[in-house]
Amino acid sequence: MEKLIIPKEPNLKKFHLVYKTAATPYFPACLIVSCYSGGFRELLGVKLKSFPMLTIVDGDVVSWFFDKNLKRSAEIIFDKLFRSPVLMNKIKRKEKEISGCLLQKIKIPVNKLFDHKTLTDTGEKKLKMIFNLYKEYGEFIDGPGFLFQMYLVDDFKKSIIRFIRGSHQEKENIFNYLLTSYKLTNYERFFLALSQLAESQKINQKDIKRLADKYFWLIHDYLGDIIDEKYVKSKIDESKERHSHLLKRYEDALIRIAKIKKIKKDLPHETLVKVNVVQEILHMYNERKKEVANQVNIFIKNVFLYKYPGISIKQLKQIFQLSPDELMKLLKDADKINSYNLDGKKVYLMKNSVIEKGSDKYLELISNGEKKDILTGFTASPGKISGRVNMVLNVSHINKFKKGDILVAPFTNVNYLPIMGQAKAILTETGGMTSHAAIISRELKIPSVVGIKNLLASLKDGDMVEVDADKGIVKIIK
Repeated sequence: MEKLIIPKEPNLKKFHLVYKTAATPYFPACLIVSCYSGGFRELLGVKLKSFPMLTIVDGDVVSWFFDKNLKRSAEIIFDKLFRSPVLMNKIKRKEKEISGCLLQKIKIPVNKLFDHKTLTDTGEKKLKMIFNLYKEYGEFIDGPGFLFQMYLVDDFKKSIIRFIRGSHQEKENIFNYLLTSYKLTNYERFFLALSQLAESQKINQKDIKRLADKYFWLIHDYLGDIIDEKYVKSKIDESKERHSHLLKRYEDALIRIAKIKKIKKDLPHETLVKVNVVQEILHMYNERKKEVANQVNIFIKNVFLYKYPGISIKQLKQIFQLSPDELMKLLKDADKINSYNLDGKKVYLMKNSVIEKGSDKYLELISNGEKKDILTGFTASPGKISGRVNMVLNVSHINKFKKGDILVAPFTNVNYLPIMGQAKAILTETGGMTSHAAIISRELKIPSVVGIKNLLASLKDGDMVEVDADKGIVKIIK
């Protein structure tokens, strides 16, 4: 008699929500994030357990769940890095190797992947190679940075704050500086180049094109716009009107960098080693990864726009809620977009960096969740304020922002600068102490909380909130 095999019931208690967003689609982020379930063995030379990861897509909202034991992997990773800081050189070499290969692969013209709008076998191989390189890039660059910001900031703070002199508030400020970029950020370098171009007596069209070509990827963020010559020209005009403001921003950046150097001189050697490792990891996570990943994301976006010309960004975002295998089938076959379930709930389980369909039982993780009136994140800039929420999910919403509102966004970039200075407070769903929102809010001395889980799904335009950025708390009061 054939033995009856009863499927194992999913263990819901082992997962915890780490990220919920209505701004970032499942794909291509899943390619980078899937590496977290793989163990990071090659990089560190230590044996780490592989923990499953879970993603639930509900319309536009994507919820990421990690195994609760993943914190232990984060601790092992950084214990290894702190004990053997030379590993940073290995990470840098690996980043250079993978990014060089990845950026070379995406130089292929998109139309060369297709035959009459159908992905060829050769095109499929090339895309799969790009996807695999992208996933590998995540293991070395995205993983350590994200895990540190998710699990280890408080522990790291406790380990070094006793070596910092000053009052409690002074120690807090110094610690915040140590998690801020110790180099010019991508945005700062772009604005410096813009400012220098605006100062020129005669603006050369070649210089405008050169700047656009160098930073075309800067504001993309998965499905956003790119910087072109028209964009650069408009920013040059703004720079002429606000040149002193931009110059001050550059001077403030230099002051920040100098202050970080001064702080580090007073740290004990063992503490300094840890700080240097964390700063390098966060710089690669927040700056270098954006430079590489955005270029790949633009290429992937263009692949789908070639296959389906004329589709809207909303439709493209719906497509990007499918799994990589489903998307490859969509590109290879002659299927129409509407033959796929783009609106229903989807569950994806990641094991050993492999993505598969998950049990519908996992949907209980989002259906049983209670809406919270208090949200928490990381303090980016201290202060307390109450006010009206204004949701700016992308640059097309900027014009509706009113001075004195509280800016709520998935993240900020250069496009948000015109309204950031008008905000009472700045709240973002993603990012850490070195994110664009954190840096700018500190420069502007505006209360700010970043990395707030469930932010976009919990608020709507017009909500009244109390922001206690000293504690990283946002309370919904109406």
